[in-house]
Amino acid sequence: MLIDVTLSPGSARSLEAIDEATRILRDLHGRLGDLAVRVAPVVAEADWRAPSARACHERLDRWRESLVTARGRIDDLADTVARARADLLARAATALP
Repeated sequence: MLIDVTLSPGSARSLEAIDEATRILRDLHGRLGDLAVRVAPVVAEADWRAPSARACHERLDRWRESLVTARGRIDDLADTVARARADLLARAATALP
């Protein structure tokens, strides 16, 4: 069922900002995924026997883990933005005469 909702100017601006935040979060999530894909072969294929190489490997591994954590946080932010958008639309729908 499609409900036509007319938003106030302030709500419309809020909705536009929420939609822009969603686009930015999706883009950032994708870029972090691309970085994780590029780092994985470097970590897997390098010769990590030398002490300095092991330290480098540990740093790369921590960086990879940080990417995973960052993507999870972005997912959480995207969920929050989606809930805010749904809440804004629900409030606008209940404000209809």
